[in-house]
Amino acid sequence: MEESNEKSILISKIAHITKVSPSAISFLDKLEVDEISQLNDGFQDALFSDQAEHWKRVAKVVKYFPNYMSAKVSEQVLGAYITANICYHVEMRDLIGIAKHLSTPFLGEVAENIIPSKANRIVNELPIGMVQTVTEYLMRKEQHFVVASFIEVVERKRLMQLIEAIKSDTDLLKSAEYIRNPELLKDVFLSLPTNRQTKIIQESVRLNKEGIIIRTLDHMGASQREQVLNTFIKSNPAGAAAFVERFFK
Repeated sequence: MEESNEKSILISKIAHITKVSPSAISFLDKLEVDEISQLNDGFQDALFSDQAEHWKRVAKVVKYFPNYMSAKVSEQVLGAYITANICYHVEMRDLIGIAKHLSTPFLGEVAENIIPSKANRIVNELPIGMVQTVTEYLMRKEQHFVVASFIEVVERKRLMQLIEAIKSDTDLLKSAEYIRNPELLKDVFLSLPTNRQTKIIQESVRLNKEGIIIRTLDHMGASQREQVLNTFIKSNPAGAAAFVERFFK
């Protein structure tokens, strides 16, 4: 079951970065998890390396312009795709200064074009308020994959601040579908207030996405799992029966 989940997540990641539907590359399911993982990493490395030297040269020019001017050129001339490619090579101080002059919709579009494995520096060094604002915007656009890629690379000290920007339990569940590491899902879930844990389980039942919760519970200690389930049962006896029955099959 775990292997099947990992394959599904990896295939979804490859589909996103290659801009095809997961069904179009469903044949990858015949490969081993490690093979699909290597393919995913290879695609992301190739995207990053493509014309990297060109983007580096453009980035060197950026530092000679005032931040507001670089922002205006980025948003009105270059566009989100080129800006995303340049930002990997711009010094963080300059990147922060430019980002402050960009509109939230444009920042969101840039985030959609960021290579997931290269998002680390941006998510962890941009002001957290800016990251939260962009996350909220991406959630309104239902860009769950992009937000999941943020969650996967954000430092733990910032993790729950990022999660706070995901107000909807539905959005949190849909983002969780793209997160490969169940230990990370467990840590996020256990860091949430008890009442939100219960609401998320309820929502997973409504959306028929109990598998995400089951996968998360499966990586908890026995006492943690028992506490979560007991709280859920007490708060929603009717909805809990079917969920618990499925979990203990």
